[in-house]
Amino acid sequence: MPQIVALIHLLMYGKNLNTNFIHNDRSGERVSEEKVGRRDYTKTVAGVVAGLVVGGVAGYLSKPEAERITETITKTVTATPEVGPPEYTFYSVSHASLVSPYWVTVKKGVDLAASIVNTKVVFLAPEEFSIKAEVDMLESAIEAKPDALIVAITAHEPMDEPLRRAIRLGIPVVAFDTADPRPYPERIPYLGYVGMADYLCGKWMALRSLKEFKPTRAVIAEHEPGATYSVVRVQGITDAFKEMGVADVPLDRLDVTMDPAKMSEILKSYLLAHPDCNLAFSLGDVCIHPFLMTLREMGLAGKTFMSTVNVNDEAIEAIKKGEMICAIGEQPFAVGFIPIVWMYLHLKIGYLPPDILPTGPAIVDKETLNIALKQIEKAGSM
Repeated sequence: MPQIVALIHLLMYGKNLNTNFIHNDRSGERVSEEKVGRRDYTKTVAGVVAGLVVGGVAGYLSKPEAERITETITKTVTATPEVGPPEYTFYSVSHASLVSPYWVTVKKGVDLAASIVNTKVVFLAPEEFSIKAEVDMLESAIEAKPDALIVAITAHEPMDEPLRRAIRLGIPVVAFDTADPRPYPERIPYLGYVGMADYLCGKWMALRSLKEFKPTRAVIAEHEPGATYSVVRVQGITDAFKEMGVADVPLDRLDVTMDPAKMSEILKSYLLAHPDCNLAFSLGDVCIHPFLMTLREMGLAGKTFMSTVNVNDEAIEAIKKGEMICAIGEQPFAVGFIPIVWMYLHLKIGYLPPDILPTGPAIVDKETLNIALKQIEKAGSM
């Protein structure tokens, strides 16, 4: 066996000076080391071959029949370990259905993280926006006694008592998508929050839009009026108008519902009644398609400009065409993915997450839209 190793090594590396030959005997112990220079190469190969012919063949013939090796097969097998039952069960409670591309992407993040950490996640959401339905689902989740709760705190007042009760029962809570907007001493004592910094979201969307021009009239379309994130984003937009010295510009608020057909009709009626409106703000991706279609049908695309929260393919194309000024990325895949990992680590090793991990606002406009394309391609929205 040492001669075979030496021959292979010589044939592969013999042209190199001072090549080392190290081999093991059957016990695994290192038994020899040789250095062969270039001048010794031919002589050494000949010696090894001769040794194989004389000693190797003789040794093979002297072995009993049962010990002779007629064929050696090397096979590499990749084994996938069996996945056992889920280590933990989490409940995730949201205010919005999976109709929205944003929430579809959030769910993708949740599912991937759950598969990685071998955790079962029960994702609860009403069929249509309803704070009452979300509170009822939260109560059901608490009754199930999960290992952890991940909750969009859409309305902090009705959700305050049940969430504090869950925490007293020993169920850790993380907020995602929407946080309790109250000061730290007053807010629900969850471990941390992952999602948009909603006030800054509204403010930076307005600041970026007002950088382009001073509108004669603007409108904020609210598809979930009364939701915490909606109220805070509207405040950010309002403050941006003051900061930019355009507080005299009329800034209307419009309840457009979650129904795309109704949304188009409501916006069309508003624009017919207010032909001086040349800037429209959308607070979520559910508004993007109905708004753009309505503006195009009315011949107002590129005249009444749009800015929106959330980014998808349609928003990217509208930015390229000059119909939309900017879109604010919340990066929903991360909004779903990160809280699952946080909670797993919290339960497994006592990890304490940061108080806030903002995933936005990320401003996407003509200068930055190429950066957003990969995330949209991979995750569905940004």
